[in-house]
Amino acid sequence: MNPDPPASGSLRLPRGLKPVRRLGQSPLSEVYLVEDEERHAWALKVLRGSAAKDSRIRERWRREALLLEEIRHPNLVRSFGAFEVEGRPALLLEYIEGPTLRDMFRGEPLPWEHAARLGMQVARALQKLHRHGALHRDVKPHNILIHQTRGAVLADLGLVRRREDPTLTRQGAALGSPAYMSPEQARDPSDLGPEADVYSLGATLYHALSGRPPFLGSGVGEVIHRVLHTEAEPLPAQVPEELQAVVAVAMAKEPENRYARARDLGNDLERVLVGIPPRLVAGYRRRRRIVALAAAGCALVVLAATGFFWPDGDTPNADPDLNPDLHSQVQEGTETRDSDLIQDALPPPPNVPVRQEEREFELWATPFRQSYLRYQNDGRLRLALQELEVMAAAELPAEAGPQFSQWRDSHVRQASSRVLALGEQVAARAEAILQLFLKQARRSMAEEEFQIEAWDQEVREAWKRENLPVEELPLYTGGPDPMARLRFRRLELEQLWEERLGERARRYMPARLQQSRKWLRRGEFEQAEALWQNTAEVLLSHSLEGRREKLRVEELNRVYRRVQAYWADHAGRFVDVPFRSGNFRGRLSEQPGAGGRWQLQTGEGPMPIALLALEPSGLGAMLHPTQGSELLWLQGQLLWCQGRTQEAIDTMASLALDEWAPSRSPDYWIRQWESEPVETDSNTPADQGESDQVKPAPTPLENLVNLWRRDHPTAEVEIVDGGVEIVWQNPSWGEKRWRRELHWPRNAFEVQAWSVRWQLAADHPVPRSVHWLGGKVRLEKPTRTALPAIWLSGTRIRTGKGIVPGAEQNLSWSDGALRLDGETLGSLPGFEIGSRVNFDATARPGFTPQRVWIRVVPES
Repeated sequence: MNPDPPASGSLRLPRGLKPVRRLGQSPLSEVYLVEDEERHAWALKVLRGSAAKDSRIRERWRREALLLEEIRHPNLVRSFGAFEVEGRPALLLEYIEGPTLRDMFRGEPLPWEHAARLGMQVARALQKLHRHGALHRDVKPHNILIHQTRGAVLADLGLVRRREDPTLTRQGAALGSPAYMSPEQARDPSDLGPEADVYSLGATLYHALSGRPPFLGSGVGEVIHRVLHTEAEPLPAQVPEELQAVVAVAMAKEPENRYARARDLGNDLERVLVGIPPRLVAGYRRRRRIVALAAAGCALVVLAATGFFWPDGDTPNADPDLNPDLHSQVQEGTETRDSDLIQDALPPPPNVPVRQEEREFELWATPFRQSYLRYQNDGRLRLALQELEVMAAAELPAEAGPQFSQWRDSHVRQASSRVLALGEQVAARAEAILQLFLKQARRSMAEEEFQIEAWDQEVREAWKRENLPVEELPLYTGGPDPMARLRFRRLELEQLWEERLGERARRYMPARLQQSRKWLRRGEFEQAEALWQNTAEVLLSHSLEGRREKLRVEELNRVYRRVQAYWADHAGRFVDVPFRSGNFRGRLSEQPGAGGRWQLQTGEGPMPIALLALEPSGLGAMLHPTQGSELLWLQGQLLWCQGRTQEAIDTMASLALDEWAPSRSPDYWIRQWESEPVETDSNTPADQGESDQVKPAPTPLENLVNLWRRDHPTAEVEIVDGGVEIVWQNPSWGEKRWRRELHWPRNAFEVQAWSVRWQLAADHPVPRSVHWLGGKVRLEKPTRTALPAIWLSGTRIRTGKGIVPGAEQNLSWSDGALRLDGETLGSLPGFEIGSRVNFDATARPGFTPQRVWIRVVPES
């Protein structure tokens, strides 16, 4: 806030106070910064003269003063007395030197974690008010001060109303701030419940998360209309969905759809902050569950009374996740009072008169008891012991009798034993929970789904849910220390998990490396890259060989993409292409129906272009700006992919003396390639040039096998009985439409037979129609007016037969006859002899074949 100029000295204050400056003002009051004789700063809130004439306003003022004196909470502003200044009521309040919540987000939202944490603190303050039968009725960013250590502090209780004094609010007088007030407060402020404050806090959270109030308008009337009849705009996308849901429940239009208590809102904000889904329990749900579980709630209250007290009445065995409503009833029914703590600490014997010396001891010991019992009840066990040490060392009254010291020592000894026993109980319970999670961790390791960070967090959250103050232990040197146990067990699990990961890497990595090298030798760089993208990083972290292979695959894929980009940039132009058999010049074009493959149109016909068909030493222009050692390293890898291992080794040897990262070391690849067995895979290009012996020329069938294995790496291609057969097992081509094109030298081969097998699931919808071989074969499902039918080349040849869900079916062709499940349907001409044949299918809705088989033989 920008303060006004210093207050004039004409403001007559009680003795010992002097004005410093005016901090702010409202239609009802003014707030001044004042100092006492020791220069301590205070905030003085003085009712304006015109407002002081209204008896209702003076009564609300008096009520605020009484309430502040009665209720003490770290998130509520503190009062230090009421008096009159120049005949006007005044309150002396603590001075909080810090901004308001409104000052913190002028035009900009707060980080959602910060906003949720402040909202949780205000919810605690509201819960304190509500438990004392009071409503705030004006929760808004302007009334929330930010203290350096206490966080959010709720101020300005001038509109607070006790539930037993509704007459202080005039019918129709909508006290509060329109943009943040609940719909029921806008309609009738004389009949409100805690849900109204919950709504206002939700609206305040909305402002903090979005940077703007939930409802805006040109005037108060328009704002109130929107509060009553419209919904707030969605919060920004960066706000987690869980937190958006919490704000939505808090701002529900109807009170029964809202959080019934500020405590429920605060608990859900806390759950969101620690990563636990919020419960989102609205008022009507809570009331229904409380009625259903009332008897069990009474039993739990009795059990809670037999244990020690925890913050807000929580007991160490209470589990909010098992029964949040009954747990809340126990918490509300077991709030302790100072007198309860004193009586619990040292109850006097019944019907026995207390001697004067004992009474004096009681009076002397009471402040110490109150202090250490409060620490104990809050779970701050170390401070409880420290307070007992203070009591043991405190100076006794001069008139103390001889037994005074004995009573003190006995009391300190017994109370210390109780605190230590409580610490032992906490440690035992924490250890039992830790053992359960250790078993769970070992099961997760066996299933290979273990994550050490998540496990550690789950243990801590379980301790928190059980309200175990493990951070307070150990209470003495060598005492039980759950946090140390957790760290030790975590180290054990980390070591065990590392061993398991190393074992997994040693077990699975060789097969993955073999598959990757096989695809590289075939020129299937994208397949190899996908293989490593699907490899868990945690396994790669335990295999240097795997990391090196992944890097190599990524580098070769970059080469492949840059060469593809070069072809795309030069499409339609005449270019020189460095084939392994020599340089050829021609017009660059895309292969028809080949999905991004390129060819060079020369005088001798089209020449398909594949990366492994090119001479690596001639790729410099395509790989620009890569040059020097980097270019030679890539050329060495391409030579190896082509099967020219010795040339690859020689290229890497020229780089061995250069400085390289360990993952790219040429020396590693030289040793790797020198130790490889001799390649016998028929996929390796025939012109490897690695042997001085003359190798026999491959047959046309072998050439076709090599071609198809390169073009269709997911298929099985073999020479069978003088022909070549290609089989796809469970292909993943898509359901609605797919196409496969087979190439061979012109007029060299012809299709002899083919078959397609499928099996629709019993509940799979039958495709309306399936088109096969460009529509030459069509299968149609039955309709209301027609039976299923099969068409050949536009002619219906069979009715009453088609695709049957749940049955394995086979459509085949050979010797000019088309068959379905072995039954001949009719004749279908063979394919025209040329250089390729297309197999395609279209289905709506789609389905996937199980097996596609095609056989070709040399053209007769």
